[in-house]
Amino acid sequence: MRALKFTLSGRNAFFKKPEVNTYGYFTYGQIHKVALLGILGAIVGYKGYGHTGVYPEFYEKLKDLKISIVPGNPQGYIQKKMQMFNNTVGYASQELGGNLIVREQWLENPIWDIYILLNCEEADKIAEMIMENRCVYIPYLGKNDHLADICNSEIVELETTSCENTVLSCLYLKKDGKSNTSSVGNAHTPGAKKARLSYEVLGEAVDAISGKKKWLLRIHLDTGRHHQIRVQMAHAGMPLAGDRKYGAGTNVTIGAGSLALCAASLTFFHPVTGKMMKFVTKPEGAEFKGISIPQM
Repeated sequence: MRALKFTLSGRNAFFKKPEVNTYGYFTYGQIHKVALLGILGAIVGYKGYGHTGVYPEFYEKLKDLKISIVPGNPQGYIQKKMQMFNNTVGYASQELGGNLIVREQWLENPIWDIYILLNCEEADKIAEMIMENRCVYIPYLGKNDHLADICNSEIVELETTSCENTVLSCLYLKKDGKSNTSSVGNAHTPGAKKARLSYEVLGEAVDAISGKKKWLLRIHLDTGRHHQIRVQMAHAGMPLAGDRKYGAGTNVTIGAGSLALCAASLTFFHPVTGKMMKFVTKPEGAEFKGISIPQM
């Protein structure tokens, strides 16, 4: 896949948040997609906001672009500052004393690497303009006080990777020793600990007993919490077959009714010899019947 890559930066930027209070106007901490589409629309000559209740031309034309925004500042954080200035023209002249004090929060020295997938006519048009250092309207970083600097433009080849079968799930779990259960909490729940796992979909089949579809997952544990797999998968709407504790009221009676969970691979370093020990077994039983199980 081909993509346009360029660096977008400026001395300051202001992407106004909709919330306003008496102190000032605040900015988002990063450029968002609609703001970026506005910049790209200015480059190719599309109109901006005009009538209330109608999407601007740049949004209608460019909303389906496949875009990636990569922050370039250290740790992805852009410093902010409050800017105060006086406005004495227009409606501001009607203020007490004929002067309106405006406070705005600006981003300082923002920088991003932008990728646009070249898979449509609009993307090709943008790439041509940027590669030739041309624009119809001057691009700004949020408002016309902040000029946008576009440089290092190039056409790059992207590697295709498949990640649709891998999902990272991160929650906070709290164990209840009295009921021998764990429940989902958050970072502020007393006694809750972070629980993280990832999983891959390896196969699917129709259960011979229930006639319902079931999936085989390979789960990788990053943490080892009490009943972690059962709780996290149930919380994600995918309870384990046969799990009557955490899958109550869901489709958990697939197969013979036993818990369809198998420790298929266990690896650790021997505490004395330091040698890596690995134990592998193949899931068996009615719960896994009908699914082709790959090598673990």
